[in-house]
Amino acid sequence: LQLLRQIDDMLESHEQEAFHQQLEALYGDLSDSRLKQFFVSSVLHFRSAQPGLFGEGNYIPLEVTGAKSEHLIAFARCWQEFACIVAAPRFFTSLGLRKKERPCGRRVWRDTRVILPEFLAGRGFRNLFERTAVTPGGEDARSLSVADILQVLPVGLLVAD
Repeated sequence: LQLLRQIDDMLESHEQEAFHQQLEALYGDLSDSRLKQFFVSSVLHFRSAQPGLFGEGNYIPLEVTGAKSEHLIAFARCWQEFACIVAAPRFFTSLGLRKKERPCGRRVWRDTRVILPEFLAGRGFRNLFERTAVTPGGEDARSLSVADILQVLPVGLLVAD
């Protein structure tokens, strides 16, 4: 988590934009394995920094609500004060994507939200892959917008602040 914060501190707004452009370039050419390597490398670095979270942490399936709820799986891993959330789409063929559209953003996910368990309510998160903040919203601050989680990439790994 400290490493993630250091990386985020280094990424000022113009650097954040350049980072997102690099992600777009990786996503734009799926003929090679660079995007997959980016995902695997990011997850392995995070896992090695948080061995307790993955070795001893609890697995908690999360409820998903909204227009496209059947198209997303989400779960949390929690251990001591550490927590992360994983969100990934499924059933792509019936998601209603346009030709060459990726399963990202508000047009696709509309009002779909991940419901947080009580102990994560109100906490902020950082998307490990996109380097963006994702904060709860809604009536009781117990949910995250899937459009915010999956802004650029079709999978999200959120680290609790």
